Amino acid sequence: MWLSLTDRQRRQPGYVVHRRAFRETSYLADILTPDFGRLACVFRGARKKQGASLEPFIRYGLAWHGKGQMVTVTSYDAEIEHSLRDRYLYAGLYLNELIVRALPVEVSAQPLFVAYDDAIAGLARRDPLEPLLRTFERILLRESGYELLFNYDHITGDVISSDGYYRFVPNVGFESIQKTSDAISGRVLLAIADEDYSNIEVRRAAKYVLRQALKPLLGDRPLTSRQFFRGSNHEV
Repeated sequence: MWLSLTDRQRRQPGYVVHRRAFRETSYLADILTPDFGRLACVFRGARKKQGASLEPFIRYGLAWHGKGQMVTVTSYDAEIEHSLRDRYLYAGLYLNELIVRALPVEVSAQPLFVAYDDAIAGLARRDPLEPLLRTFERILLRESGYELLFNYDHITGDVISSDGYYRFVPNVGFESIQKTSDAISGRVLLAIADEDYSNIEVRRAAKYVLRQALKPLLGDRPLTSRQFFRGSNHEV
């Protein structure tokens, strides 16, 4: 649902998650805000303003106006700047691409904004990468209406047994199966539910399950940001 003009003029913190050149002096961009989620907007004249660069991973104070699905940003000031390098930069680009591809426009997303804010700060500190990414992916799924419950069997409603084995059914959840080469142990699922990624088996399972869970939101087109990780020892 579109937002009122009065609401649109309210100042909000926000991040630029995608931008592209528009005409000779402007940018078209997607921004992430807490109250209005992802917004499509135009930054008029931003490409020619001295000292007013428009970059990712900077939290801006933003104000805008307009009706319809495209708003015009009237002011923006950098509040917090984060410097990301190497694979942490690639991970930040991955988070941005997830937001653009998976989050509908103009859906209030305060928990997701907080999660993104925390994730970018963690990337700037060079925190352990996989726990940070998996936490954000889970919140993105939840805020998009696809929450995953790692500690329940979707058929029986019972709590996952640490001694059992399970398979993941996209858009549904986990169900008990006999032990097979691709089964996920209950112990691993319970660790993911507790966000305990200290074990490599847990990290691998979490990456696999969340990648499968995100597919319905992302579609068949490959993520461009994943290509940056090719040839390295890390993959998102």
